[in-house]
Amino acid sequence: MPAVGRNLADHAMFSLSYRLHHDPGFNREFSGWRLMPHVLRYYLTRKGVITYTSPEVTALLSLLMRTGGTIRPPRL
Repeated sequence: MPAVGRNLADHAMFSLSYRLHHDPGFNREFSGWRLMPHVLRYYLTRKGVITYTSPEVTALLSLLMRTGGTIRPPRL
């Protein structure tokens, strides 16, 4: 199969994390005694904060440059 991988491209990626000051967010709900009501609600209804996913933002940017009608990767 000579065409396998022909259009394969690498994707550049970076992560940005930050800490919330003076706001515990949802983290306190997932430890100790506070976790039990959430587990019970999920077990009975399959709903609640346990079903939430972590918020994630993704942006895909093109790293290809157009030069005189041809597309080429940038010089890094």
